[in-house]
Amino acid sequence: ESPIRAAVAPHAGFVYSGPTAATALVGIGAADPKRIILLGPSHHLAFSGGALPEERVTAFATPLGKVSIDQSAVARLRREDEFQGPSRAHGPEHSLEVELPFLQLAAPDARIVPVLVGVNTDRDTSRRMARILADLLDEETVVVASSDFTHHGDRYGYAPFEDHDDVGGDLIGLGQATADRLAAVDPDGFWYQVEVSGDTVCGRRPLA
Repeated sequence: ESPIRAAVAPHAGFVYSGPTAATALVGIGAADPKRIILLGPSHHLAFSGGALPEERVTAFATPLGKVSIDQSAVARLRREDEFQGPSRAHGPEHSLEVELPFLQLAAPDARIVPVLVGVNTDRDTSRRMARILADLLDEETVVVASSDFTHHGDRYGYAPFEDHDDVGGDLIGLGQATADRLAAVDPDGFWYQVEVSGDTVCGRRPLA
């Protein structure tokens, strides 16, 4: 069985989705990665493309210690127009940091390439970003995308199954259809699935 090269993990918070994140990320340890491209949505600032941390930031910290940033890889991305999003987006953000304790345990020697993807990122921009990031892929690199899936309920303005008898089953079916397009490495199909279903996947842009 080949080592896992890419994973999707939720960021709802440890009490809600910690076991799911652990299950998703423990498998990357078999790849023994030295670099993890970590992609997540920006919840607080709207922009197009990817945002990288400020140049003075060399590591992220958790209660388990520091996680070093792959400075050379980030420097390569800084030269690209698609990665000029505001560094300040990282200040209040949680979508990347919440994955770090799991990554520290699964791949303790890995450095990260932390990228926040803005809500204004369209399909063409995401495709260009993917091609640029593909240049960083090698046998010692894995990709982790941070995303919750369907946000359901009046709070999120998305409750198409409220009058159904099996809301849970309907939500699982919707999430499975969306996940299937990801598993098939079908970015156009993924965009289409999210658009036609209205699935409220907060990390749809980093996933794409």
